[in-house]
Amino acid sequence: MIDKCQGLCIGEDAKVDPDILKVECIQEQQTHLSDFLMKFTGLDPERSRIDTSEHPFTTGYADDVRITTHYLENDPMGSFYSVLHEAGHALYELNLPKDHLWTAIGDAISLGVHESQSRFNENIVGKNPSFIEYIYPKVFEYIPGYKKKNISLDEFIRAINAIVPSKIRIYADEVTYNLHIIMRFEIERDLFAGKISVEELPQVWNEKMDKYLQQKIKKDKEGVLQDTHWYGGSFGYFPTYSIGNIYGGQMLHTMKKDINDWNEQLRMGQYDDIRNWLITNVHQKGSMYDPRDLIEEISGEKPDAKYFISYMEKKFGKIYDF
Repeated sequence: MIDKCQGLCIGEDAKVDPDILKVECIQEQQTHLSDFLMKFTGLDPERSRIDTSEHPFTTGYADDVRITTHYLENDPMGSFYSVLHEAGHALYELNLPKDHLWTAIGDAISLGVHESQSRFNENIVGKNPSFIEYIYPKVFEYIPGYKKKNISLDEFIRAINAIVPSKIRIYADEVTYNLHIIMRFEIERDLFAGKISVEELPQVWNEKMDKYLQQKIKKDKEGVLQDTHWYGGSFGYFPTYSIGNIYGGQMLHTMKKDINDWNEQLRMGQYDDIRNWLITNVHQKGSMYDPRDLIEEISGEKPDAKYFISYMEKKFGKIYDF
């Protein structure tokens, strides 16, 4: 198991400056980007909508599915990717099998599969260099601060995919994100085993954040209090994000056989084939299969992390030439 991000983090040696993504940007400018993403992903405005909240989430079912995002005045790409993430959830809910709605089969099968759709949309699609090439001029049109910085396409791609540890999970990069999940899983496991108490959570959190991500937590708002899941009683939820990453990697491996020009389609701003593939192979299956059986039905193999690992190695190897 990886116990820290040392050796994974890409910074000065690769000439990456993720701070170029930080520009002053009013909420109105960011909402234009959100509206663009809603249209790109194909969310039906008659059956979905987007609002603001402190923490992004998706709620609803059938013909009424709503998503939220949180806008940061100095980081428009933060909301950009939270909208893509939540849109993945919403697409799943909106495209469950209509003939079985309101029955056991007409529901999403698991949180792990649900997160596979959000993480697929956010990362495999949204942080794909081909997609970034497509949205590059559009983002600069909506966010004047980027235009003033004169950021090149290559700089933009590398900044979005920079591997830099973060204190906040929802803004973590694609690689170190899973370390956030590991530390939360370990905390939950030890809490329920009686090895740590609720009172010890801030201290344990801070120690693990330092161990895995070399981040010094100064206040609980950026530490143990940052997520809403535990407040709502959703203990055991966090591992579903990493499970979703694994499922998504295997789905991608299979999808590429059916849509061999998927990268070129993203470069042209075409998402229909990818979305329809996910609808046909995942969403419309509802709860007809158990999660592991669904992945085997899709790919012909049982769930295997090797496909996600391979995806990461190929993607970042190509971006950073290693």
